[in-house]
Amino acid sequence: MDERIECDVLIAGSGAAGFATAITAAHHGLDVIMVEKESVFGGTTAFSAGVIWIPCNGHARRLGIVDSRADALTYLEHEIGNRLDRAKAEAFVDNGAAMLDFFERHSHVRYLLQTIPGLHAVGNDMASMMGGTYPGAGITIGPAMTFGYIAGRHLAGVAD
Repeated sequence: MDERIECDVLIAGSGAAGFATAITAAHHGLDVIMVEKESVFGGTTAFSAGVIWIPCNGHARRLGIVDSRADALTYLEHEIGNRLDRAKAEAFVDNGAAMLDFFERHSHVRYLLQTIPGLHAVGNDMASMMGGTYPGAGITIGPAMTFGYIAGRHLAGVAD
């Protein structure tokens, strides 16, 4: 028997990029199928516990943490050096906070500010490079535990 499955968007991989694509496509009314070669979902994002670095995000702003486009770009220049694609870096800095807001508005995903000692992206090195002025911890965020709880209930077939 030849079974054919059709969809508008086929996503290979279940890391952050795959889930971001799935959430966005589904929000726009497309039929999405995600496939994963491993026995569990999460991709390499699971190894970082879903922690992401998004400069100028609303969580930090609401707590009075001041971050700027210029500081974020300086940080990226320092970390990536001459391999930095300036246009891509600017696109990331200019759109990251809006992307985060979109996912929190249109999915069960919720993020919290994370202070993780020793994590390079929280600005430990950047603070010394910029005279102690880099906010760091306010722009490193991770998924709230409620998302895992909701996802687990969904996979178990329990209604919200």
